[in-house]
Amino acid sequence: MSEVYEFIKGEVERSEMDLSDGYRQVFIVGCSDDGEIAVFPCKAITPFHYPRNIEELESYDEQQHFDIDETHWDERWLVVQEFQKQYEFACLPENEESFDTLLNNEFESRVSILKEACLKLRSQKPIVFVKSESEYWFEVNTIHLAGPELPRQFEKRNDIEVFSMLLRHVNSRPEYSLKIEGGVVVEVDLSGGSTDDSTINILRNIPSIETVLQHVRRINMDMTRVSQHSLDFLKNRLQNAEVNYTH
Repeated sequence: MSEVYEFIKGEVERSEMDLSDGYRQVFIVGCSDDGEIAVFPCKAITPFHYPRNIEELESYDEQQHFDIDETHWDERWLVVQEFQKQYEFACLPENEESFDTLLNNEFESRVSILKEACLKLRSQKPIVFVKSESEYWFEVNTIHLAGPELPRQFEKRNDIEVFSMLLRHVNSRPEYSLKIEGGVVVEVDLSGGSTDDSTINILRNIPSIETVLQHVRRINMDMTRVSQHSLDFLKNRLQNAEVNYTH
């Protein structure tokens, strides 16, 4: 789609005039449910860091891995007609029960269109897509679109670090959602509509997840959007944990 390419190209060029090099290390492409896209040039702190122990967890000093210069960057939004039509269809009264499913089904096509446009830019800097509109949570929702890959994250070494990453994904601060006894996580609350299969998929990429999370006894996922496939994964891999789930 030429309009998407021209818009992203124009925003990247605008950032070269309006921002210092330090705030153009990574370009984030944001896309709202209703079909608008925007570009956010950022300063990046990579590889991403999450609390690894109780002391870090209690410090209330979680890093924002992507820093946007809000003083000098006035984001502009483009309505992508194809995306907007998808949203309008999902909003029809007869689709009320399947609203989330319809939008999730269009997710990959949106990413594909944005990726095609970004590849044409031949960027020398990373360009990533984010599903969330809140920059505080960007780092967990990133999907590489073009340019160099972001530095690979270090292997997650303990339960506090793993669950802190998941909780950033679902917009919940870990100090409020983790129950810790004897220095290990025994219960985690992942409740809410932000928890879906992409949240659980994060665990699939962690080696020896059964050992890392061996002490967890309960996982709460009330009013979430997790499929039976993900629930089966949790129950099979974390057999010591009680999974409390409602859709």
